[in-house]
Amino acid sequence: MASGPVVALLAVACGVLVANNYLSQTLIAEIGADVGLSSALVGATVTLTQFGSGLGFALVVPLADRYENRRLILLSFVGVILALAAVATATTAGVFLFGCMLLGVCATTSQVMVPMASFFVPDEQQGRVIGLVTAGLLGGIMLARPFASFVTYLAGDWRAVFWVAMALTVVLGLLLFRYLPPREPPRHPEAGELFTSLWSLWRREPLIRRRAIWQALLFLAFNMFWTAAPLELAARFGMGQDGIALFALAGAGGALAAPLAGRFADRGHGRLATAVAIIGACVMLLLTGWVVPAGALAGFWLCGLALDAMVQTNQVVGQRALYQLSESARSRINAIYMTVVFGIGAFGPVLGTVLHARFGWHGPAFGGAAFAGAAVLLWLAAQCTATRTAQQ
Repeated sequence: MASGPVVALLAVACGVLVANNYLSQTLIAEIGADVGLSSALVGATVTLTQFGSGLGFALVVPLADRYENRRLILLSFVGVILALAAVATATTAGVFLFGCMLLGVCATTSQVMVPMASFFVPDEQQGRVIGLVTAGLLGGIMLARPFASFVTYLAGDWRAVFWVAMALTVVLGLLLFRYLPPREPPRHPEAGELFTSLWSLWRREPLIRRRAIWQALLFLAFNMFWTAAPLELAARFGMGQDGIALFALAGAGGALAAPLAGRFADRGHGRLATAVAIIGACVMLLLTGWVVPAGALAGFWLCGLALDAMVQTNQVVGQRALYQLSESARSRINAIYMTVVFGIGAFGPVLGTVLHARFGWHGPAFGGAAFAGAAVLLWLAAQCTATRTAQQ
């Protein structure tokens, strides 16, 4: 199978794999009532999935620098299928929550697929490939919630969502088994070196620190926006779940920016793309602070679409730059990057909800803009440092 179709398959597989983590978020009320989760614990559905993702980024993704990648990905698909079966058949809170955490751990191999795809093409095409796979990943995240709402509406049962997701995961797992070529790491570091080197890479490579923190701040603001947006759509615009699902579905169009950003970076314009992405994200969040209170639904959607595009542009350009640091440590670098981005960005849903409850839409809009603004200031500081270094 040619590299192009393989990369496309990896993009779709990434999207489906990651989408599984978000299926329960719009269904937690129905799920809680069915499996016996109290109102105080129903939020643990999302929390444990995120905790599992954190474990996966730190403990599973680095393994791709030691073990054959295809085998690792296929094993993770088995884990996701078992987790989905546990969630779909759960009759107790304990089984359901365990399935959610296992989903989080196993689905992180989507971040094994992103650097793996970059090995199938020459360096000058890596940005395009990273962008394509990242577009699939973002599409999965953005489509998961409307997909879950739609399937539950048709079937009248939240469990149907996870059975359908399991069927899709099985099909994709079989396609990967048939068409994904093996990829053996160039060297096989010992397990101790594999994990102790994570801290060494973080300390030694300032580019990892800069790129991870910039993206983490944007992802934090992104999560604040998309957590508060459904609340605002219901309160100000009177939308039900169907309208909110359509708004989120339209917002998934921001994923189309990822391949374009990759091509832009391949042509040597990564620095410009980073500037546009970080500054643009801040501007879009500030704009929503005026557009939304004015009742401009189209403006709200356009700002959300642009915000998605900016966040994904910065991620694609950043990952492409980081993958150039070391071919043999590419998965470990990605693990560090995603752990920092996820660890900081995971506070976004909580902050978005709290600020919206306290200040209305101005809370998450201007609060998110403040975090994006911090990324702008850090980016400007890095440019000043680079300029002074070049002049010496």
